[in-house]
Amino acid sequence: MNYVYSTLSSTNVYPVYKKEASGNSTSLRDIRINGGANVLQKVDGALITPKGAVTPVSDEDLESLQKDPTFRLHMQNGYITIDRKDKSINKAIETMEKRDNSTPYTAEDMKNPSLRKNKTFQKELKDAKE
Repeated sequence: MNYVYSTLSSTNVYPVYKKEASGNSTSLRDIRINGGANVLQKVDGALITPKGAVTPVSDEDLESLQKDPTFRLHMQNGYITIDRKDKSINKAIETMEKRDNSTPYTAEDMKNPSLRKNKTFQKELKDAKE
């Protein structure tokens, strides 16, 4: 068994295709990799914000994932890593990127002067107040 560790905020689905002789591609299956890092969740009545997620995958699925260009890009950017053993999320994500661009803003973000000058941030802040 293999374990895919993710610090992406969203769960991602990576499709597996088979190339037909005609040149068309047929979808065989989808491989779902859990996300949810830095997103507030309700678990057993408590509110938590996980730092990462883990998804067990078979050898066959891992081979397919490693051929997927989006999965490879997520790995190159430090949001996904693979291990053959299950370990704690905190240990797995020590050297990974901690936040992607879809991570919700925190109270600390609101204090950051460079972020407050960002036009996208200003628009999102304005929209949230309306």
